[in-house]
Amino acid sequence: MLAEVVHSVADFANQALLAYGLSSSRRAPDALHPYGYSKERFVWSLISAVGIFCLGADATIVNGIQNLWTSQDGVAVIGLIVAAASLVAVNTTGSAIYDPVGSIIVGNFLRMISMESQWCKII
Repeated sequence: MLAEVVHSVADFANQALLAYGLSSSRRAPDALHPYGYSKERFVWSLISAVGIFCLGADATIVNGIQNLWTSQDGVAVIGLIVAAASLVAVNTTGSAIYDPVGSIIVGNFLRMISMESQWCKII
């Protein structure tokens, strides 16, 4: 339902910006704008399009972050990133300390997931 609300708000905002652009483009020329305002509809169309793309991108990023932190597959991805980072650090620096540190971090992620799933069963 939240996605549908965001979609409806985005559609409303899009149509409002386009309607404003159309109405403002019909204004008569004046001293400040001797050629009139007819091109203003294109400016508001551009603003509407950029707004829709930004809103869609932001909604997608927020959804991805929420799913990343609330799912076991998300912790698995974080574990892979930590493991890859520790391997890169070992190969870059030549110090083997980063391998066990990465293992400890991944182990703690696994512990958090197991505790979360146990709490969900209790509740």
